[in-house]
Amino acid sequence: MKATSVLLIAVPLIAGALSARAADGAAGAHDVPTMPVNVPTASAANASTVNATAANAAAVNGAAANAVAANATAANAAAANATGAEATAANMTATQASAYANAPAMSPAMSHNSQPMSYRQMANLMQMDDTSRFAKVMFDQLEWRNGGVNEGRAAWDAQAYYGGDYHKLWIKTEGKYVSQGRTGVHDANVEVLWDRVISTWWNVQAGGRQDFGTGQSRTWAAIGIQGLAPQWFQTEASVYASDGGRTAARLKAQYELLLTQRLVLQPFAEANFYGHSDPAHEIGSGLSDLEISVRLRYEAYRQFAPYVGVVWLRRFGGTADLVRAAGGEDSDLELTAGLRVWF
Repeated sequence: MKATSVLLIAVPLIAGALSARAADGAAGAHDVPTMPVNVPTASAANASTVNATAANAAAVNGAAANAVAANATAANAAAANATGAEATAANMTATQASAYANAPAMSPAMSHNSQPMSYRQMANLMQMDDTSRFAKVMFDQLEWRNGGVNEGRAAWDAQAYYGGDYHKLWIKTEGKYVSQGRTGVHDANVEVLWDRVISTWWNVQAGGRQDFGTGQSRTWAAIGIQGLAPQWFQTEASVYASDGGRTAARLKAQYELLLTQRLVLQPFAEANFYGHSDPAHEIGSGLSDLEISVRLRYEAYRQFAPYVGVVWLRRFGGTADLVRAAGGEDSDLELTAGLRVWF
């Protein structure tokens, strides 16, 4: 009875155990685990380390990728600049391209990022200073003439200036010395003028003129222009006004023709006009006198040049009458020799 009871209890237990094992075997046949279900704590930490290393590697790869991208961008920019330079060169002529290729790099003093230079620094850099002062003295004519009675035996035409590029003080003087007949200094004057540049080739001058020599001295207010006319004629035109409503005008022109580097031919002309007669100075109204001359000089040095020439003097109207009345001639042809000196 007891054996039967044990069997009745054991058989179901054994059958259940066998059924559970069979179920476990069937599940194991279909599901193959890649790792244990219960991972120890140490193994989880190792897995985190591995993941972190992988992340770092990804970050390094990302940085490298960025660097490559940046290099690629720089390369593209360089290529774009090169393309622009090629396009610029393509639009240039051969001369322009050569000048563009050989152009020096911009110096630090001229770069856009440099500090602005003072005027003095710029003047020193360019070796140009339009505020500097300078002076010059020139005897354009310092000569002897073979004039007759009451005509000049010596004559001068000189000028000097001091100042800068835009403003100068000018002093001009001319006249002659007579050694036969009415000896002494004749037709002499000196002018003191302020000079101002008004264009590339012309200056305006204003000041005063003082006549001296035999006869009555006279003071004039003066204004005029001086400069280079077309074809490189050196030109002066001045007008004068004095007391008593007296007026006068003077025109001068000369040209320098270089026959060689040292031999220079210089034609010269001067005309004087007066608004009123002045018998004390043997001057009539209107066109008073005209002087035309030609001088040939040899520039042994630029500052020192001897010359020879010929001078023709002609007086007109009332001036001619007054000169003839004093025993002179209204026309005269003279030979001359002298020096042209400047420093």
